[in-house]
Amino acid sequence: MYTRYSSLHLEKSKKKDPPPPLVSRIYYLTAKDVQVLQSNANQNGKQYSKLVAFSAYLWKLLILSQGIQNDQNCSIGLVIDGRTRLTNMGIPSNYFGNVLLLPFAEAQASDIKSQPPSWSAKLIHNLIYRAANEEHFQSLIDWVEMIRPDPGLATIYCKRDIAESNGPSILVSSGLRFALCKIDYGWGNPCFASYHFPWGGEAGYVMPLPSPLGDGSWVVYMHLPMNQLEAIESHVECLFRRITSDFLGMY
Repeated sequence: MYTRYSSLHLEKSKKKDPPPPLVSRIYYLTAKDVQVLQSNANQNGKQYSKLVAFSAYLWKLLILSQGIQNDQNCSIGLVIDGRTRLTNMGIPSNYFGNVLLLPFAEAQASDIKSQPPSWSAKLIHNLIYRAANEEHFQSLIDWVEMIRPDPGLATIYCKRDIAESNGPSILVSSGLRFALCKIDYGWGNPCFASYHFPWGGEAGYVMPLPSPLGDGSWVVYMHLPMNQLEAIESHVECLFRRITSDFLGMY
């Protein structure tokens, strides 16, 4: 889940061709799209959340659209909020961010491509279940204290520095409880709001947010290499549409 900075093969990675730069694009999913994704993930009778279903779909779409070799290991990480889980440390629960965990799941591309959405959804659900508890957060705090002064780094951030055979990685951070468009900034509520997070890692970063329409649709911010974005957009199974003024009702 986390890696000591000193253990990375930085000199070796410097000799590699630099990774393609990541760019940002904003898409949307209709409420019906979100329902379809959840329905597809629930085909085995297990009820998964919309975020888990979305993450499973995105992971598979990324692998399918890129033509990743079957034997490559591909990873997906989720940002887990620890504020509601560290109940004995007096951390305010009504703040956003800062107490975060970045666990990840890994699977071979062949499995992600061939298995139904419920397979990936179960993997991601179990990832969240194992990480989203106070004991897990406390163990991370203990690990950080143990390796001081050597800094730690989220493994999902630097997968290709650890093993060149690793395929693409992606990190999903839910902004579905971060209702930016419900905030009155003094001149009323914004008609549109999104996110921008240009982190330096090689893994892509994706954040779904509630759309300002309030009808169950989502705005989806993506920060990925250009070739990945274009491949995703052109894939037959892609549900993402670039956001437009028409969708937002801004005429």
